[in-house]
Amino acid sequence: MNYVNERERGQLPLSIGTSLAFESMLNTSEIIKHDKPLYVGNGKVWINIKTLYRNIYGSVHRENIDRTSDSQFADAMFSEIDLIKDICREEANGIEPVFYCPNYVKIDGFNNETLLRLDNTSLQQTYTKRMTNCLKIVLPEFNKSKELTNPNRIRIYDNFIEDIENQNTLMITHYAFDLLSFRKFKNLTLLETHTGKAKGRELWYTKYYNGKDLPELPFRLDLLTLLGDGTLFRNKVPKFKKEIIRMAKDYHWSSITTTDKIRHNISDIKDHQIRMRLLSCIKNEYC
Repeated sequence: MNYVNERERGQLPLSIGTSLAFESMLNTSEIIKHDKPLYVGNGKVWINIKTLYRNIYGSVHRENIDRTSDSQFADAMFSEIDLIKDICREEANGIEPVFYCPNYVKIDGFNNETLLRLDNTSLQQTYTKRMTNCLKIVLPEFNKSKELTNPNRIRIYDNFIEDIENQNTLMITHYAFDLLSFRKFKNLTLLETHTGKAKGRELWYTKYYNGKDLPELPFRLDLLTLLGDGTLFRNKVPKFKKEIIRMAKDYHWSSITTTDKIRHNISDIKDHQIRMRLLSCIKNEYC
């Protein structure tokens, strides 16, 4: 039996989390409504295929994971990619889907306070191994042609997105790191799976670890490494997070707070060691 075919789906024949994102884009969702469909005013929707995989994997009942082969997960990804293309072409005014896959290599050296998340449990290790096996099946099928004009190409990056996108874009990803490439886009809006929420840059601070409990903050690489997120980075020193939250509240930080203001506020921290370590991390190149 192919248990992946029995996975939980939404209104659309996609894994439940992915379906909710596209229901939101089409403005057909029962849980979130917009003034107009999100595809209006956007020419592209960028989709991280690792997020597609996560949602497929998570929609299969846990007791059936071991009964599902890597090739069956891959077949589900092939099917969902084709369905997304059909939905975009036929129901979303022709918005163009762009599938991409960052490898997140060499991301541990941005500063001396970077602490990466590791697969510490057998469940985490199994998930990563199964995803790697699945992608080894999926990626070669779409990237047989190395031509950049290949319409089926899945764009692969070491870490940051390198291509320039001149159209307003929706992005579907559960990796906050991807949002750091926003300057490559004319305008970038995060479209969350599972919630269907559309978030502009002013709300990206919610993608820091436990972000819903944080005051408004600028979204930056240095703060991402210091505060952590749910996928790549861990908070290394609890005092860092405590001081950053305190400063954000006391000095009324926002999504556009500058590097100079952050560094000026850090200079007021009484603890010399914490002050100097934070100052060593906050740089203009990371904003």
